[in-house]
Amino acid sequence: MVLSAYYLDERTLAEIARMLGVHESTVSRKVDKLAKSLRKQILAGMTRRGLARRQAEEALEMDVRDLQLDIRRSLTQESLTQEKATPAFSKNRREEAKDLARPE
Repeated sequence: MVLSAYYLDERTLAEIARMLGVHESTVSRKVDKLAKSLRKQILAGMTRRGLARRQAEEALEMDVRDLQLDIRRSLTQESLTQEKATPAFSKNRREEAKDLARPE
């Protein structure tokens, strides 16, 4: 929630601190700690998927704020795509299942 409020909602540290009822410096430390932890997890995932450590580090050096990417829109589109996806049992598969279930 803290990272989302800070990076996605572009709330200030002071606003987040008021929401949580803590001091602004506490939120600042939390954002730093969470961002470092997330970076470490992302690096580990990238190397597990075959990227060299140096390549993964270079990829993470890019400032994502320079990218023209709307995460909210992407997530919404992904959600809509999943809803429209063909069900596991399409009409033909249901018919086949019914045929298999019928006693001979």
